[in-house]
Amino acid sequence: MTWVFGIQLHPSDEASKGLVSFPVDQHPMDALAVMSKAKSTALLIVDGEDRLGVLQAKDLALWIGGIWSFNLPGCSIWFQSDKTFDGDAMLALEAEGYRVVAHATDFHMDNQQFLTVIRLDLKDPSSAVNTLQRLGYTVSGYAPKGGSHGDAEDNLAHLMHFINL
Repeated sequence: MTWVFGIQLHPSDEASKGLVSFPVDQHPMDALAVMSKAKSTALLIVDGEDRLGVLQAKDLALWIGGIWSFNLPGCSIWFQSDKTFDGDAMLALEAEGYRVVAHATDFHMDNQQFLTVIRLDLKDPSSAVNTLQRLGYTVSGYAPKGGSHGDAEDNLAHLMHFINL
């Protein structure tokens, strides 16, 4: 059996040839949208020309349910943008070592912005906040409040002052 995204895939067979293909390097949260658009409960996971296996909707739902827990330790960040928070944004965060364990997005009609809250499995959200800002998102807040690079420099300068006394 092949595992992708932490989900065990079902073997591909002749019947799976007609399924919509889903690239292995695309974020699994996008698989729900692809399944919905295709009106299918399964996708053929591919790596280039290689058929890795079949992802069933029930397995994807169990995976999503397993990570959608605000009881896990971590931090929350809320932000807004004229673009939705999608799999590409999640992959960008995860490429920098931040694991997105939950997210929710809603479109706010008054200001025509997507409002999003994400949950990450790290204690200090400062570096992830910088990444989101670099990706074009306007960060409204985060918790818990952590230290930033600027705070570290201030603390170091303060420490050096006392060492030199």
